[in-house]
Amino acid sequence: MRTPDEFCVAGIECFFFGERDDRTRPLVFALHGVGGNATGMFGYCRQLREDGLNVIALDHRNHGRRYVDARHNSCKPELLALLAGVARDIGLLLDFLPIRAQLEPNAVGMLGTSMGGCATLLTMMLEPRIAVGVAMVASGEFEFLFQKPGATSTQPECPADLSAVRKILARYDPIRAPATFADRPLLLLNGEEDPTVPVDSARRFAEAAAPHYTMPERFRFKTFPGVGHEITDTIWTDARAWLKRWLLDTTAAPSWRLE
Repeated sequence: MRTPDEFCVAGIECFFFGERDDRTRPLVFALHGVGGNATGMFGYCRQLREDGLNVIALDHRNHGRRYVDARHNSCKPELLALLAGVARDIGLLLDFLPIRAQLEPNAVGMLGTSMGGCATLLTMMLEPRIAVGVAMVASGEFEFLFQKPGATSTQPECPADLSAVRKILARYDPIRAPATFADRPLLLLNGEEDPTVPVDSARRFAEAAAPHYTMPERFRFKTFPGVGHEITDTIWTDARAWLKRWLLDTTAAPSWRLE
């Protein structure tokens, strides 16, 4: 089994699956969930590489080789900051990958699970260079983080007063800017029995985003009865097919070439 190439760009360790000789092949960023790491995405990355995509997996801040303190990963306002950090990291990578890794993809997609799916949606909101997205067991309405039991902590770093957090949500909650997703292919896959990311939260984001699609085939919200917070074979099959369709199938995909 081939191991990924590893390189560092803007201080971010990247695990690369693909063909460095094909610098213009579409690139997908693969993002893990809370408490996970880039290694946990390697199986998905290898399959996407087999499909003809270049793929980069990376650790979220305070995860994997970027770990600092686990307490911050259970603090909901801090999780919001981690999501914003991922979005900024992806923007930096897109700026410097051509210089540091000689990668100049003609299109860029994102795939994420749980927190990685939420980060995918936030990154798409902030970064127009992300042409195609797949969010698995995630939501683009971040209010759900603060409505669940245990949404705050007694830690000094995690204040109970969420008034300041509400102001941040106005800037970093995808549901507040649904028009930014317009006509970029986006697939949302959620379990109907998910105790971690409520399906109703995902549905509210889907209802906000869908009207901004003039080509409805580019947007899909699909739920799975009896499925919880997990990536089933069916969810993964749908995710993989979506990326192939919109990044590789020239008969279906428009030109996503980056300028």
